[in-house]
Amino acid sequence: MMPSNVAFRSTLILIIFILAQSLSIAQVPGSPITKLIRISGLRGQLEHLAAALLMTVPDDLFPDNRSRSNFNSHMKGQISTESLAKVFEETFSENLEMEKLDKAIKFYESSLGRKLGRIQGDSLSSYNIKAIREARRMTTTLTEDRTRLLERLILNGNIYQNNVAFRKLIVHLLGAPNWDEHSESQDNSGAKLGSPKNYSEEGPGSLHQASLTCFAYTYKSLTDQELESLAKFQETEAGEWFENTASKCFEQVIIKTVKALNNGLIDSKDGSTKN
Repeated sequence: MMPSNVAFRSTLILIIFILAQSLSIAQVPGSPITKLIRISGLRGQLEHLAAALLMTVPDDLFPDNRSRSNFNSHMKGQISTESLAKVFEETFSENLEMEKLDKAIKFYESSLGRKLGRIQGDSLSSYNIKAIREARRMTTTLTEDRTRLLERLILNGNIYQNNVAFRKLIVHLLGAPNWDEHSESQDNSGAKLGSPKNYSEEGPGSLHQASLTCFAYTYKSLTDQELESLAKFQETEAGEWFENTASKCFEQVIIKTVKALNNGLIDSKDGSTKN
């Protein structure tokens, strides 16, 4: 039997070696993690994220166009695609399960997976977001089977829970007391960004309706059979791992972007005061 200190050192070396292996997977260009982020469309979403975020910030938060322009430049510098991709790679690395990673890559390398990658990669484009806003009546034309499939995808992706959790996180990070845009607070940047008050409520303005509209438009080019195949993948262990890890990635990205957003708003106000 090895002396206890030797055994401890051997175990420690093994742990460090395994950790180094997992970290290197995320850092090497063309690695499995980097590949999955790219082919699943997550990379494409990150490329559009900064512009999508800036679309949600109202002009009345700024005293003039120059302040708005400075804020936009600040945000694009703070949340570049590469910096956000690094967050994704590190988070996938921390939650790495190689067998599930390999199965997720295999799915997204299939003909359906490649199609999904293109669709999901473009989902945060300014064109797509604008189109979704204008497609509110699209859900009224859905068949019962199509609606059930879309709602299944929404549930598989934990869309309701994630939206509520992410919005609460944003409120906390911005220091806003609530999402009421009529708040009496004079410096309530979070409230001015606005958001529905009741997320579980059914109705045209509810999170349920908004999610259904978003999914209906985003996946409009997929057949019911293709939606069924996507749902089945999401319900596998590999699919659940991918969805859960992607959610953790977006949580970390939200922390990074909202802090940058808050700092940018403060800087723009300070700059206008000095001028």
